Amino acid sequence: MAKKARLPINPAPVQQRPAWIGFAVTGLIAAACGAAISASILPKAAPPKAAPVAAIAPVAPTPPAAPAAETNAPAQTAAGMPPPQLVMDLPPAKIALNMGNWSYDQKNWQIAIAYYQEAIQRGLNSPDVLTDLGNAYRFSGQPQKALNQYFLAQKKNPAHETSLYNQGDVYASDLGDAKKGVAIWKEYLTKFPNGVHHEQAAHWIEITEAHSGANTSNAPAAPTQ
Repeated sequence: MAKKARLPINPAPVQQRPAWIGFAVTGLIAAACGAAISASILPKAAPPKAAPVAAIAPVAPTPPAAPAAETNAPAQTAAGMPPPQLVMDLPPAKIALNMGNWSYDQKNWQIAIAYYQEAIQRGLNSPDVLTDLGNAYRFSGQPQKALNQYFLAQKKNPAHETSLYNQGDVYASDLGDAKKGVAIWKEYLTKFPNGVHHEQAAHWIEITEAHSGANTSNAPAAPTQ
């Protein structure tokens, strides 16, 4: 066990400090403690507030389109909306025709049919409108109704090319009557040797005859109304 260090036999006397030094040291310690306590008691300064965010202006609602003139066709259900100029400040017959054309371009055949029918009932029954109605019938799977409209267009104007050419398409492609279709196209080439569908008619005559192998030289012409 380690021994404790011995004190000297004759220790040196401790030097006495003046009394005023003790009071001064005590005062300094008290002041320091008071400052520390005050600092801990005082509330901390609040952090600076963030600048307010500018308010977002509400988006103005899109103004509704001007109501179209009343028509008997069903409400438009195609994706998107037709341009306002198709219906604004126009007579009902023209609105029906424009909406028929627009629905046709959107491939909404049943809606196009309804609008074309209304346009025709209101007096816009030109061969072009009749042919477009026939096309809509054809694309909706109603080839016989399509033919009826093509016949009406030809009766109204025998010089209307497309209504005659389209008859060949319906017979050959939709009704499976290749001979009748080729006969119509040959009739077309005879009536319109420089017609806008001349190349298509000649092409389909060649293709159809090559595949069917039928003699179509005596095929009957398309019926008329």
